[in-house]
Amino acid sequence: MPLDYRITQRLSILSKELRDSAAALREAITQLGDAAVEAETLGETDLTLYSTIDLMLLGQVKELDDLARRLIRNQIQAHQHHEAFDAAKDSASISHTVEGISEKYQHGCKARARALRAVPQAQRYMDDPNYLDFRQRIWEVKHPDEEMPIPGQEANGAREDDEVIIETARTSLHCPLTAQYFENPVMNPSCRHNYSKTAVESYVNGLIRQRRSAPCPIPGCQALLSINVLQPNPPLGRMVMRAKQREEEEAASQYPSQAIREVD
Repeated sequence: MPLDYRITQRLSILSKELRDSAAALREAITQLGDAAVEAETLGETDLTLYSTIDLMLLGQVKELDDLARRLIRNQIQAHQHHEAFDAAKDSASISHTVEGISEKYQHGCKARARALRAVPQAQRYMDDPNYLDFRQRIWEVKHPDEEMPIPGQEANGAREDDEVIIETARTSLHCPLTAQYFENPVMNPSCRHNYSKTAVESYVNGLIRQRRSAPCPIPGCQALLSINVLQPNPPLGRMVMRAKQREEEEAASQYPSQAIREVD
C-alpha cells in the first residue's frame, strides 16, 4: 500500500500518542514522589542510613518506592515502543510504502527488549533521573542539610541495587563535556546519558559542520547524538540546584562574618 498523506498523518498521531504515554508515566513518578515525601514527613521514626538505604523505606514509603520502580519499568518500555514505532515509520517514509511496517515495529520492540534484558536491573534504575530524584526527595525530608551518603560494600564485596543507585546520584551531577555542574540538563534517550543543553548542542553542531557523526562523549558509549531527540531532564536539574545550595550554605557557615558583611 502506498504511503499517502492520510496514512502519514495517522502514523504521526500514533507516534505522538506513544510519546505522550511515556511522558504521562514520567509525570506519574513525579506525583508519586510527592506522596512519598508526604508519607516520610508524617513518619515518626528518624531513619538514618547506615549499611543499606532500605532503612529509610518503611511502611507506606517502601510501598511507594516499589510502585515507583514498576512505573520506571513501564516508562522504559513505553519509550522503547515509541522508538521502535518511529524507526518503522521513518523506514516507511523512505520506501513510500507501509508494507512490512508492522513487522519492522515488532522486530524493533523485540530487539530493544533483548538489549534491556542484558542490562542489570540496578543499572536501569540508576540511569533514570526520575527515580534518582524520587529517592533524593525522600532522603531530604529528614536530612535536609546532609548529602545522601554512599553505603559501604557488603561483607562479600557485592553491591546492593540501592547502593549503586545512590552512588550514581552523587557522581552524575557534572556534564561530561564541561566538567561543570549541569546547566539545563538534557538526556539522550538512546543511552540515557546526560549533558548540559548548550554544551551538547555546540558539540553536535560542530561535528555536523565537519560532516561527522556525533557519538556520545561518555567513554565506551557507542550511542549517537541528535539534537532533535534530546529530552529535558528537570529532575536532574533540581538535584544540581540542591547540590549548589548545599555548597553555598556550607561556605556561608564556614565564613559567617564574611557572609554578614556581604549582606550589609
